[in-house]
Order: sequence, then structure tokens, then C-alpha cells
Amino acid sequence: MTKIDSHGLVLRRSRMRTLLGVATISLAAAAGMLLPHALHAAPVQETAPLSADGYIPLSWDTARGKLLLQVPAFDTDVLYYVSAATGGGSVELPFDRGIMESAVIRFQRAGNRVLVVETNTTYRATGGSAATAQGVADSFPTSVLPSLPIQSSAGGKVTVDATALFMRDAANIEGTLRRTNQGGFKLDPARSTFYAPRIKAFPENSEVETIVTFAADTPGALVRNVAPEPRALTLRIHHSFLKPPTGYVPRAADPRIGVSELRFRDYSRPFSERTDVSWITRWRLEKKDPAAAISDPVKPIRVYFDPAIPTPIRTAMKQGLLWWNKSFEAAGFSNAIEAIDAPADMDPVDIRYAYILWINRDERGFSSGGTYRDPRTGEILGAKVRMDTHRIRTIGNYWDAYQAGLPGGGAGVTVADPGLLTEGAFAGMPAGQRDMVLLR
Repeated sequence: MTKIDSHGLVLRRSRMRTLLGVATISLAAAAGMLLPHALHAAPVQETAPLSADGYIPLSWDTARGKLLLQVPAFDTDVLYYVSAATGGGSVELPFDRGIMESAVIRFQRAGNRVLVVETNTTYRATGGSAATAQGVADSFPTSVLPSLPIQSSAGGKVTVDATALFMRDAANIEGTLRRTNQGGFKLDPARSTFYAPRIKAFPENSEVETIVTFAADTPGALVRNVAPEPRALTLRIHHSFLKPPTGYVPRAADPRIGVSELRFRDYSRPFSERTDVSWITRWRLEKKDPAAAISDPVKPIRVYFDPAIPTPIRTAMKQGLLWWNKSFEAAGFSNAIEAIDAPADMDPVDIRYAYILWINRDERGFSSGGTYRDPRTGEILGAKVRMDTHRIRTIGNYWDAYQAGLPGGGAGVTVADPGLLTEGAFAGMPAGQRDMVLLR
């Protein structure tokens, strides 16, 4: 699967780069209907499956401990994302909450089974004949993730036991732990299961969450530092299926733009040209009034802020994000970005939402953006931005280095908007230190 880490923007210490990381966020599909109730683990005597109807209908069979999935269509693209719903806690291990893997998959029927096939988006033909495209597809491998047994074909609707799709190391956590010398961890199926409250389906996306445990006899120091029982590392891993969007027009990348890129090889290009192609990754903003010099967008970039972010830090972050509306006005858009406090019951890893996560680690680390993009086109569909809590503490500690040469409490050296402050917040801090934290 395609690694996403390289596409996140690392937020440096300067305010502008911090704001840039925050600004590269968007809401995936805002529309969708909620289930009438959340799916909870059923009592022991319950035998009827709990169902979630939507883009990909799901059924959690509590009696057998299996998840059933109704195939939406065969041989058709489905966007598939794997995220960490809970974090690894270590600044040196890449297991923070947020996006970990992305892919384009297809369901292919093979007798009494259904293959989940990851397509190869690195080598393709964007033009030419159907024979050209097929020739390229046949020249490079695909990857079968699992092979799922068919449970029912009633009414022409194929339902499979999809347990094997989710009860696997979907984010290659075993490989990461080996590469970082943390031990020979292996997925333990006996200590892994589904997390029923986050098995949901909506018209444009379906969501599945699992509890997975990795076991090793001799765990490394990084795992020993964060896990209560280092021989058992347990995380919640989230799987998202998104209906592919249509109508987006890719834009060729240019190194002078300075944004992340989607890169692939296009074998339909003329023989006089290189096969290397780069498209920029960007949000889709379309004017409500195409004839107007400045217009509101059809769908604004809605950014939700983690309730765990304390005030007035959250207030300052929201104001910093909204500064970017000035830049969008120069591009012809008004009210392009909205900054919203996330409801307490919002699922942070639901792919429909652009969400700023308040990340705690065992030591100081970087903040970063993690975008959900369409691997076929580069369209950014959403993001889970990671804001490191130690970064704020570090900024506050700058004061220790600066205060010796400042008069009194340092008031006036840096001045934050008084409207950011809530009564009693940071009451014990010198004015200069408080303003430095809010501004940075």
C-alpha cells in the first residue's frame, strides 16, 4: 500500500509554517446520514447480527465474531484508507493517530470467493486506447490483500465474511517494529477483535474499527517505555472505504509551487517524452457563482478541532487557520475555510471529517499534517492533522532563555490578541510568556 507519511507537512517552529500545516486540511464528504444507533457489543444471548446500511453494507455477527460485508460492485474502484484510532505514544515510532496507509482496491469474484485486490497506481496509462491501458495493467503486479469466502448471493447481492480483511496487519506494524529493532512482534488473533461502536456506514463511506494486539517475547526499549505490558502492544486500527469522487481535473505539478505531489509513470505518453508524471495534491474548491470575481465555495473546507485542545490554545489555533481566508480571497473565494469545535461525540477518524488531533507523546515531537487523498488523481479529500502538545510546552520554555534580558514580566515584547484569553487562563504565567505561546 502507498505510504502517506511523506505527504504530511512538518510544522516547524515558525508561526507561518505552523499555520501552513493547519491550513492543509479539508472535510471529505460532509453529507451523510447517521445510523439510528451506535453499534455496541451485544449481550451473550444475542444471535442476530447488527447491521449498518450504507455505501458498503456491514453486518457484525456477534454470535460468530465475524464481520459480513456486502460487495457494492465488482471490478470497480473503491478508495481504501487505514488509520490509527489510538496512538503508540512514542515520539520515535510512527504510530500516532491518523492516516497510515491508502490504496485503490477492487472486489473480484473467483468462484465461491471474493478477492480484495489492490490496484497498481504507480504504473498506468492516462491516454491512448483501451488496449494500451490493459497492456500496462498486465505488465505490472497487483496485490491480493485477502480472499474472502462468499456467505450469500441472495437477490444478486453478494455477501462475504470480511473478517480476514480486517484481522490482519493492515498498516505493517510488524515490519515497522522490526525495522526499529523493537522485537519480532506478531499479530495475535486471540487478543484481537472488532470495536463495534465504530462499525458504521453512510451513503458515501463505510467505517470499520478493530482492536489488534501484537505480541513479542523480547520487546525493544521504545515499546517498553510506553506499553504497560511491553510484550503486548494493543492499538485500535480504523479502516475507511470511500466512494471515489468524480469530476476532478488533475493539475500538473511545478517545483516552484512548493506543495506535495502525486507521482507515477504514464506509459501512454509519446516516446519523445519521459514517462514520469507529477500532479499536485490539492483541495477541490468551486465557486457557487462562477461569474463573480469573489464567491463563496460550493463546499467550504470545514476543519474540526479536537475538544481535548485547551482554551485559549484552541481559540488561537482557530484564528490562525482563518487567516488563510485572506489568501483564498486573492484567489477569488470568500469564506473558503471554516474553523469548528468538534462535537464531543464526533468520531475523529471518520473519513468525512477534517480533524485537528491533539497528540500526546512520551517526548517532544513535531506537529504534522496527514492528508487523505485520492491515489488516482491527487485530490485531497480530508486530513487528520497532528498537533503535538509538547510543542506548546517547548514554546513556553523559550521564555526561560529570553526572560533574563527583559524588563519585568516582559509585557509588550510580544503582544497577542486580548480576545484570545478566557478568564483565569494562564493566570500564573508572565504576560510575555503567555503571549509568546498564543502567537506561536
